[in-house]
Amino acid sequence: MESIHIKSQLSLDDYRNYFFSLVYGKPIGIVFTIIGIFLWATLFYYFMINNSIYNKFPIVPLIMALLLTALPVFMYFRAQSSFKNSTLSESIDYKLDRTGFQSKGESFELDMKWGDIGSIIEKEKYFLFKIGKSTAFILSKNEIPSKDLFSLRELFKAIPNIESKIQD
Repeated sequence: MESIHIKSQLSLDDYRNYFFSLVYGKPIGIVFTIIGIFLWATLFYYFMINNSIYNKFPIVPLIMALLLTALPVFMYFRAQSSFKNSTLSESIDYKLDRTGFQSKGESFELDMKWGDIGSIIEKEKYFLFKIGKSTAFILSKNEIPSKDLFSLRELFKAIPNIESKIQD
């Protein structure tokens, strides 16, 4: 198999989707948000019944509700600032083959062997190459022709010793 050349640029929306999937791809993130919404509903009910904010103000539930429901807003703005202040927004040239991949952006150049990759996960709009718990590379599928997409999937399935979740 020959090498596959791809020129790609990650969009802010794709990066936000990835960022949100880190938290809401696991049940605990969803549970915390539901608890936060429940706390807001409870506080609203409390104020409607008491008609006063001066009777034993429930500060602890209010703080918990703020923390649990502010996470999506915080993540939205954090993803935006991370995207603008990093190499994520650069146009990147990729060369992938059986030994590994090379990526070259406007301000960096990287050469990785497949043995350095822990897993490859295909999502709707991108491929995710996980290096460790907190390190990953994102390859946007927006500008990949369908023929190259098929070749990429076949390449990823053929790589030994790498956990891959690739669509058929």
